[in-house]
Amino acid sequence: ARMGNNARDSVLNAHNQSWDVPNLYVTDASAFVSSGVVGTTLTVMALTLRACRHLASEMRAGRV
Repeated sequence: ARMGNNARDSVLNAHNQSWDVPNLYVTDASAFVSSGVVGTTLTVMALTLRACRHLASEMRAGRV
């Protein structure tokens, strides 16, 4: 579930939100474009926090 700048080249946008299913957020290591060697836990946690903040903002605005 690659993260990228457009739906043609990736599955997720910068907020780990699916291009095709707007209410789907993928916040695990599958968004990484390459496999992690060590220490991916904090990165996954940061991506999840960013996705949650975006989702909360979208909910407040009534778009989700």
